[in-house]
Amino acid sequence: MDAFMAVMYIIAVNLVASCDYKFLMDKYAKDDLDNFMVIVMFVSWVRFFFYFLMIKDISKLLLTMVAMLGSTTSFFIFLGCYWLLMSSIFTTLY
Repeated sequence: MDAFMAVMYIIAVNLVASCDYKFLMDKYAKDDLDNFMVIVMFVSWVRFFFYFLMIKDISKLLLTMVAMLGSTTSFFIFLGCYWLLMSSIFTTLY
């Protein structure tokens, strides 16, 4: 996994460094570059959490936090709706 990530980072750095402005002005090419960078970041975060799952004490803590966040999904939905409502009220008042 580490060797794969090292190769991905090298490719990402060289790809971004070799881009000129004409390449970035093309919408589809820029979208492809953005998608590649999202994949690189996602895989690096997955690698980070896999390391934490190897250590027993941190693994219990991480799994507990994930379970707690999973059980508060409805609260976060209500919180998002509240923020949306309050931001629309704020923008109409000011």
